[in-house]
Amino acid sequence: MHILHDSEGVYVNLFIPSTLRWRQGEVAVPWRKSGSYPLGDSVTLVITTPRAKEFSVRLRIHSGPEANALYKRDEAHDVANSGYLRLLKREWRSGDRIDLQLPRKIKLEPIEPTHPDTVAVTYGPLVLFCLASDTPRVTRQELFQATRQGLDCDKWLVNTPSGPVQLAPFWAIEDQRYGNLFQSDRARMPLHSPKMVLIGRAPREC
Repeated sequence: MHILHDSEGVYVNLFIPSTLRWRQGEVAVPWRKSGSYPLGDSVTLVITTPRAKEFSVRLRIHSGPEANALYKRDEAHDVANSGYLRLLKREWRSGDRIDLQLPRKIKLEPIEPTHPDTVAVTYGPLVLFCLASDTPRVTRQELFQATRQGLDCDKWLVNTPSGPVQLAPFWAIEDQRYGNLFQSDRARMPLHSPKMVLIGRAPREC
């Protein structure tokens, strides 16, 4: 569940676009979450309420030390320090908003401590799958330099000497073979996908 609430306020666990309607005591407090996350970095939460009400908004900010939250009411604002859970407790009025910037970068995550060379490619909360019919030869450095193919695109491109390799989150996989684990060689740092799986959906262009 991406939002929980209790007698003190709400916990925001995930930042997918949505609309929330709940009551804080006797006051109805609807609000709306919007933005480009998880492909983009921005999230906006706008509160609407018939009258001012004090409660807590607890944000799970898990993107790393570069993440921040900006609370806005007219020209006043507070900058939130990054951390696992950020508390904003105040009297909220209709039209108050919280703007989040959650910058991410490509990371290689070992599947477990005992197998540090078997990694998945991640971008914030997203696991990126390699889209290829054959096992690609890709180095760690090439993966770290993967770039999105457009602001509204859900594909990343990895440039290699043997040609481009596409990465994508699971929901963007179509009629393609894919793999999500890479086995690294520390000497030359090549990565390869040990298994490709075929699913049948029509391909789509960005």
